[in-house]
Amino acid sequence: MGVKVKVDGLMVLTAAAIGGGLFLYAKRGAIGQALNPTSDQNIAYKGVNAVGSTVTGEDDFSLGVWLYEKTHPEQMAAEKELFQPTPVDDIQPYTGSNYSGWGAM
Repeated sequence: MGVKVKVDGLMVLTAAAIGGGLFLYAKRGAIGQALNPTSDQNIAYKGVNAVGSTVTGEDDFSLGVWLYEKTHPEQMAAEKELFQPTPVDDIQPYTGSNYSGWGAM
C-alpha cells in the first residue's frame, strides 16, 4: 500500500518559509550586525561610506566625520593648525635648567 502525496503551492511555500527561517536563525549573528543601527558593520553605514568614498576620492571616508567637519569649521581650522609641523627655522635651543643644547620642548 503506497502513500501518494500531492505537492501543492501551500506545501512548497511552507517548506520555503521553514528553510528560510532556519537559514536566518543560523546566520542571526551576521544579520544582526548588518541591521544593528549602532554597528559600524551595518548595511546603511557601509553603503553610505562607500558612495562617499567614491565621490570624494578619500579611501577612509565617513559620513559622520564629513558632517562634523562641515558643521564645525572653526574647530577643524584650529585642529589643522595644531597638527602642523614646526618649521625647522622656528626651532630654538632649550635653555632651561639642567640642560643646554638643541631639543624639542
